[in-house]
Amino acid sequence: GVLPPDYQFYDLKGDLATHSYGPYGYEDEVIILNFGMEFDAFDLIVIGADRENFITRVDNQQVLLGLTEGDLIQDGWIKAESQSLEVRLVSNYDENQFFDWLVGAWYEDAESANFADVFYTNGPDVAFGGQILTDGGPRFRLRTQNAGYEEYAAYGEVGLHFTEQLTLKVG
Repeated sequence: GVLPPDYQFYDLKGDLATHSYGPYGYEDEVIILNFGMEFDAFDLIVIGADRENFITRVDNQQVLLGLTEGDLIQDGWIKAESQSLEVRLVSNYDENQFFDWLVGAWYEDAESANFADVFYTNGPDVAFGGQILTDGGPRFRLRTQNAGYEEYAAYGEVGLHFTEQLTLKVG
């Protein structure tokens, strides 16, 4: 649609990328909102992002662990999600003004989860790590982890213009 004339910019981008490298597979989805609006004394800028990343790994650890037969498969995944938002007000500085300013706030909420398993296949029974591994036998959980955080920030800056060449910035 048509934006009002005082909108500086408006941009909404979405992207889904899938790729692989070696034993890793990646799926990344990012949606970014970038919005700006001009007012008489300041500009408003809003930046938001919603990110999801999913990484998988399937790798044969046979040689690394010294097994001469069969396959010791390590598989796992990592999933991370985050949402962030930043709101910024920036003064419309005119070279005849003594000062300019900027204030803003930022927020992020993120969560991640991952796990890794190993299992043995395509070989005779073998003793490994105090266990008897059998073809198609049980999976051994190496790691399961969940984490998350929430962060907030506020910031500001003032610039004092003493001359055209001398400005003091405090923030």
